[in-house]
Amino acid sequence: MNELAYRGIAGDYIKRIEDQMECDPIATLVTLLTCFGNIIGRKAHFHQQGSDHFTNIFSCLVGNTAKARKGTSFRFGSAVFRELEPDWYLKNIHSGLSSGEGFINPIRDADDDYEDRKQGRKSYDDAPHPGVSDKRMLVKQEEFAATFKVVDRSGNNLTEYIREAWDSGNLQTMTKRPLRVTNGHISIIGHITKAELLKTMAATHVANGFGNRFLWFCVRRRRMISWGTKLDITKFPDLLDSFRDAITFGREIGRIDPSQAALEYWDQLYQQLSPGLLGTLGMMTSRSEPQVLRLAMIYALLDCSPRIEIEHIRAGLAIWEYAENSARYIWGNRVGNPVADQILKYLKANREGVNRKEIHKLFNNNRPAEQITQALSDLVEMGFAVKTTIEIKGRRVDAWKPTDQAVGIKYYL
Repeated sequence: MNELAYRGIAGDYIKRIEDQMECDPIATLVTLLTCFGNIIGRKAHFHQQGSDHFTNIFSCLVGNTAKARKGTSFRFGSAVFRELEPDWYLKNIHSGLSSGEGFINPIRDADDDYEDRKQGRKSYDDAPHPGVSDKRMLVKQEEFAATFKVVDRSGNNLTEYIREAWDSGNLQTMTKRPLRVTNGHISIIGHITKAELLKTMAATHVANGFGNRFLWFCVRRRRMISWGTKLDITKFPDLLDSFRDAITFGREIGRIDPSQAALEYWDQLYQQLSPGLLGTLGMMTSRSEPQVLRLAMIYALLDCSPRIEIEHIRAGLAIWEYAENSARYIWGNRVGNPVADQILKYLKANREGVNRKEIHKLFNNNRPAEQITQALSDLVEMGFAVKTTIEIKGRRVDAWKPTDQAVGIKYYL
């Protein structure tokens, strides 16, 4: 992680407690930013491209089971808020992502007919629900692979609600008596291993925008501490005061815009972020612009700044660059179609061009023609390959070559 990410009170906090942690400081920092973004609620926001963006972010830590100390990072990253916001810590953190209804229920609105049922003018078997006034919810899902397993079941619509939670916070079930959430402020922290992620996350969730609403962070155990001491956050009264001020500031401010200098800097950066990347990696990182700005806004609020400044954008960009490199480590050499992945590897080894007959031989002539056609179409559409013609024994035949962009991809595997 670029040191620019460790700015302000967030960075100061990590540096003061780092020698007590076995877990990755990146995991602790991400947890802290996610928690803070949820605690301040749904008031601070920026407006971009016709949409309001708030401080709720979805993050997922990817590392080896147990040995990466992902769970430990949550305890360290949330410790300051456990001290300052004990009610939030006890009441607003939930787990168990399994269904759309379960996702909505902890912060649901009152039943449409609540008053009628309360007064006895309507009668149902279940009690009327008065609704939940506090719309903040942090979902801590330490077994994120279990979520992917249940969302692939027929009729499960959880991913639709998760996508809408990132976009607007307004959720509603399609039932006779719908459950609703108005202006929900939902953040997510997931934990998973790389092997589980690649095995359980279906291509559908890559293509439908579920995956790119998350920031993915590869983390690992950074040191061994055989017998640690309990973290006493009260030893840092100056930090507690700073976080308390930031929480108060974040809850009171409304729309926050970039300063003129930051806007000019962002204009240049936007040109670099907008083109995107290829294949699965491109689909998983295609929300780079709003992700960077959400992070920048969180850093600005931690500084109690009424404007997003250049240093806040740089800090958000440092987080994003690490998340993008993590995504490259996880998905960088994947098209998303196993047949296409194998063809691409073959094309890169034969850059002068490969015809369809040679491609069928690659699979020992055991792949249906429609699968080959679809794979080649995916490669061309994603920018990995171009269709051309080559001459074989005096006649021109269709062939496919890898693009310069595909050949130039750097894999960190």
